[in-house]
Amino acid sequence: SAVRTRVLELAMDPDGSRVVQRVLEEVGGSEQGALVRELQGHVAKALQSPHANHVLQKAISVMWPADAFFIVPELLQWGRPNALAKHPYGCRVLERLVEFFPTQWMRAFTADLLDNAPELCKHPYGNFVMQHLLEFGELQHRRQVVAVLRDDLVGMATNQNSCGVLDKALAYASPEDRHPLAAQVLGRRGLLAQMAAKRWGFPTADRLLTVSQQSGMWEEARAQLIEATPTLLRSVP
Repeated sequence: SAVRTRVLELAMDPDGSRVVQRVLEEVGGSEQGALVRELQGHVAKALQSPHANHVLQKAISVMWPADAFFIVPELLQWGRPNALAKHPYGCRVLERLVEFFPTQWMRAFTADLLDNAPELCKHPYGNFVMQHLLEFGELQHRRQVVAVLRDDLVGMATNQNSCGVLDKALAYASPEDRHPLAAQVLGRRGLLAQMAAKRWGFPTADRLLTVSQQSGMWEEARAQLIEATPTLLRSVP
């Protein structure tokens, strides 16, 4: 293979990165493992590259977790999980770990992310990691993120970044958690309309309407939107 012994060099290049990613998808077994192990000792460098971070992501998504596990301690040497979540490329690598690695292997990561959830929910990169935790995490993780959202509901719902986390909570939390969350939004009269008036908040408002239909709150949600119709019409570009 023309890639063998050159994985790191190619990964740091925009075209080379795409070549390595394609090869990792096409080969398997020992050859795939041998290629990825060329990144061992260089994960921090790859993480901070706009091109090589995609190779890390690809390795995590196509390899058996045990074969790519060396990535985890090297990431922790680079920085704490909440720092990774706030990094423009680190957040993407962290998302793949949450998505593809066994949750028991990710407990130290998850604990640190949840400890810093109020800040991460509102962070321009960290919010995507919190959304991934809601989609791929365990029930207890979803429940903890919902609790963080409820502790600062108005602040979360009216922030461009954390509003996306609220959307995922309404989509992926258990009915026992998402129905009280929706009820709390509707209990703050005007909050639903505030979200609906923003381009970034509209998907979350739409999601809340779906949840309200499932939980017997549709009439209240509908009444609030009708009341806010003049404001909503003014918000249309």
